[in-house]
Amino acid sequence: MVKPEWGTKRTCPKCATRFYDLGKDDP
Repeated sequence: MVKPEWGTKRTCPKCATRFYDLGKDDP
């Protein structure tokens, strides 16, 4: 289940872990 407030699904370029940016830009 995907929640819109989780933001965009991203893949970490360093560790290849998939995560959601929670509506924020990368730090």
